[in-house]
Amino acid sequence: MIISKQTYGLKFLAGMANVPNNDYINYDKREGSPQIIVNLDNYEDGTLAKRDNYQLVLPLQDCHSLYSDGTYLFCAARSALGGEALFRITPSLVATEVGRLNQIGEQLYYVNANGLLYISSKVWCGVYDYSTDSLRGWGLDYSDDISVINDLTNSDELMTLYNKAPRPMEFITLYSSRIVGARGSQLVYSQPFAYEWFRPENFIDFPEPLTMIAVDHNGGGLYVASYNTTWYLKPTSEGFPQSILSKIGDGAVPNTLQYGLTIGDKHNIPVWCGQSGLRAGFGDTEVRLTDNKLRMGFANVLGASLLRKLNGMQQYLVSAPYSSDAGFQDSATAEVFRRGYLVPPT
Repeated sequence: MIISKQTYGLKFLAGMANVPNNDYINYDKREGSPQIIVNLDNYEDGTLAKRDNYQLVLPLQDCHSLYSDGTYLFCAARSALGGEALFRITPSLVATEVGRLNQIGEQLYYVNANGLLYISSKVWCGVYDYSTDSLRGWGLDYSDDISVINDLTNSDELMTLYNKAPRPMEFITLYSSRIVGARGSQLVYSQPFAYEWFRPENFIDFPEPLTMIAVDHNGGGLYVASYNTTWYLKPTSEGFPQSILSKIGDGAVPNTLQYGLTIGDKHNIPVWCGQSGLRAGFGDTEVRLTDNKLRMGFANVLGASLLRKLNGMQQYLVSAPYSSDAGFQDSATAEVFRRGYLVPPT
């Protein structure tokens, strides 16, 4: 949700790509100034109107947790048999139910690796197998099966005794040849190259429940956030980050993380929405992108986001619920949204 600093005085604001590209990033001051646009049109009398450009393409009931692997779309929605199911959607917009989910309404998170799609929410986890077009369980607890233990004959097989199937977790991602996720205030991670094996000791404690895990593709570390705090975990020689928590920012709104921002020679930079504005991860620094233009005030909400390139310009789109103050700490901006006018009515 974006607003142009040049909005006042304009007769008409026609779209989301009609502003000059005069953005900048200042790393020393840890701030930036991208163009900010809102999904609204304004008219000659100064009134605002939200653009109504939505189009129903699939009649799925209670659809959520949309994900793209580059070929197919996946989402959760109501099953015709009752309950909730995972759907695979083809480029021609044909939706196929591929498996039932033991949950209702919980946000799903996805990791695509080794021809499998690992899926987890706060209460359920499983694996979509492309070869069978079906869902299965995620991992095995060998230590709970005495018959399996008796059949183990070598040290490699005995290693399975120390590994368990993962419990449900949120914000999963692939990092340093492991799947990493959040379970409350713990960051948990799999064994290297063994995404279905999780040891009980494979976790790092944080002081607050987590809302984001982002990979630093340029520096090798991890950005980990709660609603109120962002930490940076520096990498070690073994590849996995230190458990020393270095505070660098003011938190993240869940589901607003996107990758792909390019700044100078740095690529695939993560960007997310904090409680008071947009943020980007740059090394062990959190760059504040919008504080000098627009201060947003989101707290304890679930967002949605998209990073795209339009006419050669990168655009980060973000949406989140807001209160009667329009979710903004900037009182002047909030007043514009409350009364629906860019300029005082005459």
